[in-house]
Amino acid sequence: MVISSKEFQPVLADVIKFIADGKIPEPACEQFQKQQNQVADELGLEYKNNIGLYEIFDYCEKNNIDNESVNLLFSALKYNNQNIKNLYGLK
Repeated sequence: MVISSKEFQPVLADVIKFIADGKIPEPACEQFQKQQNQVADELGLEYKNNIGLYEIFDYCEKNNIDNESVNLLFSALKYNNQNIKNLYGLK
């Protein structure tokens, strides 16, 4: 399934907010960044140092790419967001 911007934008907004609020620890951010870079490498995306989540999801949506690694990354982000919401009593 190709992930649409309608699906990924709210998830990314939560991730950005949780990072800014310190709710995602630095080691977890580093691990997600490694996963992002691996997915980008698999897709053949060029980047310097690190690639952002938006770039990955936007590229796949614009090019109608259904990729298992992208879907797994998206699922991991949604799962992480839900865990943070549950932990902090957020909606």
